[in-house]
Amino acid sequence: MTQQWLAKNPGETLESVHRKHECSAEIKVGTDSIKTIVTVPSKEIMELFTEKLGVHYCINTSGTGAPSVDTFYQAMKKVNSSKIILIIDDSNYYLSARQAIELLPKNVKCEIYNARSIVTSEFLCSLINYSSTYSLNKSTLWSGIKKPEVCKISKSTKDGRFNKTKVDKGDFIGIVNKKIVKSNKSLFLTTRETINWMVGEGKKFKECVIFCDTETTRSGDVARLSSYIKAQFHITAEIHKGNIENYPFTVGFIK
Repeated sequence: MTQQWLAKNPGETLESVHRKHECSAEIKVGTDSIKTIVTVPSKEIMELFTEKLGVHYCINTSGTGAPSVDTFYQAMKKVNSSKIILIIDDSNYYLSARQAIELLPKNVKCEIYNARSIVTSEFLCSLINYSSTYSLNKSTLWSGIKKPEVCKISKSTKDGRFNKTKVDKGDFIGIVNKKIVKSNKSLFLTTRETINWMVGEGKKFKECVIFCDTETTRSGDVARLSSYIKAQFHITAEIHKGNIENYPFTVGFIK
C-alpha cells in the first residue's frame, strides 16, 4: 500500500500517507501485553511457530518475496497490542518493516529483531515463550546468551570464485555470515564441510536445529546429516521440514 502510493505520488512522505489512510484510527489497542510477529519461509514452518512456540502472528513469505509495508502493517494491526516484537528472518525485509512501524500510532511500540535466519528466529521465540521477564528492550532479551552459529546451504546459479572458494554452476554452496565458504556437487558433503568450517574443533553445544526444504532434500541426506551431528557433537538434531525456497538446509548450533 505505502510503497505503491509513494511511487505514484512523488514528493509524498510516510507522514502524509499516514494522514491520508488514517492509519492511527485503524489500530484500536486491546491489550498492553507483548505480542510477537515472525516472518517464516513456509506454511509448515508457520505451524511450528504458532502451535509450539506461542507466536501470535506469522507472515508467510513463501513465493511472495519481501513482504510489503502494508503486509507488515496489517499484521501489527491484527495482534491488537501496544507492545509488539517483530522478528524477521531475512535482512531484505527490514526496510518495509521499519516503514510499517513509522505508520503506527504513537501509543504502539514495535521493536524489530533482525534474526537473519529461521534458526535464530526459532531461538528468539523460544526465549520469549519460556521467559517471564522479556521486554521490548533488545539488550534484555539477549542478555547473558550467545546467538546460534548458523550456516545456510544453497545452490549456485553460475560459475565463479567467491571469497577464495571456487564455485561451479549447479554446486551446492555453504554460506556463513553471508560468505560462501564451501562448494561441492554433494549436498551432504557441502553441509558437513560447512558445519566443520563454522564451528571448528572442540566446541560443545547444547542444541542443534535443522530446517530442511522438502523439495530439494532427500530423506537419505537428512538422515546422514542427523547421524553425523550426533556422532560428532553428541547431540540429537531437532529437524523441521517445509517448502523453504533457495535453502535445502539451514543448520544452527546453540551453546
